[in-house]
Amino acid sequence: MAGPDFSHEEKEGVLIQDITDWDGDPDKTDEFESEWIDRAQTPGITGAVTEFGDDILVDDETKDHLAEVWGDAADGVNIERLALVAPGITSRAIGANVDSNAVDVRSFSDVDKAFDWASDV
Repeated sequence: MAGPDFSHEEKEGVLIQDITDWDGDPDKTDEFESEWIDRAQTPGITGAVTEFGDDILVDDETKDHLAEVWGDAADGVNIERLALVAPGITSRAIGANVDSNAVDVRSFSDVDKAFDWASDV
C-alpha cells in the first residue's frame, strides 16, 4: 500500500512536515512518521510544524493513532514545541488527540503563525 506524498524541511531550527496529501489513514503513516522522528532528533531542531490537508478524515481510528503515536514521538525527540496546522476546526480535532508530557502542542489554521510560534523558543 503506497503512502501519501510528504516532505520535510528544516528552517531556523524548526522541522516543517507537509503531509497535506495524507487522508488520515493510520495504515499509511510509517514512512513519514519514521522520517519525522529521524529528522526531529537532529541537533538544533527545537520546534516542529506539521501541515495537514483539507481532505484529512479525523475519524476514531485516526484519533486513536494520533493519541497513541504522536505524543510519544514528540516526547522522544528534542523539540520543545509542536504546531499542528489544519483548516478550521480540524486543527483542534487533531490537536486534542496529541498529548505530550514534554512538548508544548498547539493547533493553528495558518502555517506562518504556526512557524512563528514554533520557532520562538
